[in-house]
Amino acid sequence: MKTSAALILLVLTSALSHAIGQTTRPYRPAGIPANDPAYNPPSIDFTTAELATPPVGQIQKSYLREVNEIRTILTTTLAAVPPGEEGQGSPWFPKAQAYKTGLDTVATSCLQSDCFLLIPKMAELFAARESSSAPDFTWRCAGLANGFGNTLIHSIERHIINQNGVVAAGNLSSFITVFRTAGFISENDVAEGGISVDSAGVLILDPAAVVTQLKTRPWQETERFLSHQTAAEAFARYAASGNGVAILKTKFASNQATITAKWNELAAWVVTQRPPN
Repeated sequence: MKTSAALILLVLTSALSHAIGQTTRPYRPAGIPANDPAYNPPSIDFTTAELATPPVGQIQKSYLREVNEIRTILTTTLAAVPPGEEGQGSPWFPKAQAYKTGLDTVATSCLQSDCFLLIPKMAELFAARESSSAPDFTWRCAGLANGFGNTLIHSIERHIINQNGVVAAGNLSSFITVFRTAGFISENDVAEGGISVDSAGVLILDPAAVVTQLKTRPWQETERFLSHQTAAEAFARYAASGNGVAILKTKFASNQATITAKWNELAAWVVTQRPPN
């Protein structure tokens, strides 16, 4: 029976639950709904150095704990994959290895850019959920890719802040991928404001470019990007009284009508693309 991503993430977080000391922030990997009755988030004590604002281009040191926990479990998972077509001979095995190699790089470099290089590798693993022929180990690896969501979203947030809200086209495309692809985060996390940057924040960066790119993709991906939210719901956190990233709030305030119109344009486009019942 295939192992669910949620179960893998519970295993991941159980290892972190042994941390002791004063609570500084809860640890809840992306993909676990905040109201999940089966999950009681452990508390992690991070040192002052781990919580310090990172140098430009890097991720906060506290996230390395999460990265290293994932690496440990992934190493064990890959070592247990048997030979043969359903194991190491499967075309999925190199994809899982590539994800592990990318994590190793992040653990050493702490660079945002190395986090972004993992996005296509993660997307490939998430595709296993759509394949009836994917071996069981790919589901376990996809769950561990989902567990990297916290670190990835943080790296996106820091990059946007470091770049004062102006990002390169390649990075923008990667950020769109995160929110149009199932697996990186959950819709509950988005709707409840459980992540620091969401799809609405990405659209604020370059509304026209986001709309253009999404319209070249299957309409289901745009529907996922929109998270079934109205423009008012999506941009509430970027209003003056909202809790969104400051630079995104500034950009939203300076171009609110256009940004809102682009969100509505995408919503209307999905309606035209969706087949009739």
